[in-house]
Amino acid sequence: MELSQSKSKYIKSLHRGRYRQKYQNFIAEGTKIADEVLQSCDVSIELIVALPEWIEKNTTLLGPFVNKLYEANEKSLREISLLSTPNQVLIVANQPAQKLDIPSAKSGLTLFLDRIQDPGNLGTILRIADWFGVKNVVRSPGTVELFNPKVVQSSMGAVLRINSPQLELEALKSSLEEVPLLAAALEGENLFQLDFPEAAVMVLGNESNGISSGVAAMVDKLVTIPKGKGGKAESLNASVAAGIVVAEWAKRWNA
Repeated sequence: MELSQSKSKYIKSLHRGRYRQKYQNFIAEGTKIADEVLQSCDVSIELIVALPEWIEKNTTLLGPFVNKLYEANEKSLREISLLSTPNQVLIVANQPAQKLDIPSAKSGLTLFLDRIQDPGNLGTILRIADWFGVKNVVRSPGTVELFNPKVVQSSMGAVLRINSPQLELEALKSSLEEVPLLAAALEGENLFQLDFPEAAVMVLGNESNGISSGVAAMVDKLVTIPKGKGGKAESLNASVAAGIVVAEWAKRWNA
């Protein structure tokens, strides 16, 4: 099928958060993410817009979706794309519901993101969690939207595999009962000397302001990633800090 003007207009509306919220759909662009989305059991495909050469290479994968497939040329794809250099395929799919997987949260590491703002950071944190087998990345109110296109792009498909509900820390704490709450901070117990419990919640704070005072009052322990000798950086990027924390936990419990 050819892409109509009304369909193009609808896709472009999903560039904006309020319309993603209204329709509960998201955009996924690029061959790698397209493969992930089309093979996911958790999403429903609304439409696929692709170049003829990509369609020809992926006839088997596209079999179940032929009635949702729109062929486009490079100009048409560029007009609806969010990328500076459009890829070969763009998919619109529904946003899967997000809920906490309580059994894995009670037996492993859960990340809690306190007002993380940068979409690239959230996407990278989801990808880190996916790599190390962390099942839950909980977002506080005020954290960037899960299906922001930059989150989807930078997560490289992890957004479809990680449970990422939006919850207050108090609600998370009450769901997990005795699971200890830790928080990454500039001052606290040395992460590398920490008796890291197998089941724990680790709070990662806002890029500019760290963890909020309300969250700090609820945690059981503050933890810091120590600087190396001669280190002069004031702080670490949120996703870098997440990678170090999760790797340290995985070294103890998931290696």
